[in-house]
Amino acid sequence: MPLLVNLAASDNIDRAALKETLDDGSAMAALSRDQRSAGELGVKGSPTWLLNGGRQILYGNVGYRILNANIEELARRPATEASWC
Repeated sequence: MPLLVNLAASDNIDRAALKETLDDGSAMAALSRDQRSAGELGVKGSPTWLLNGGRQILYGNVGYRILNANIEELARRPATEASWC
């Protein structure tokens, strides 16, 4: 843990706040919540993009244009049409 605290200090992160978060278990609790959530959502790795209420999962080396096209389609999709993504 001293290495982590020293690295944080070199990035101007409050060492005392970091140490308190590690010592009181809240950091581990947050990590545990994230891991549980990832399992429930089917996240296999990073980066993973969950779109459209979890119905669409983009994982791995996904190009900007693919992300952009999917997000634009979801943003402008009329309620009366099916999504093309």
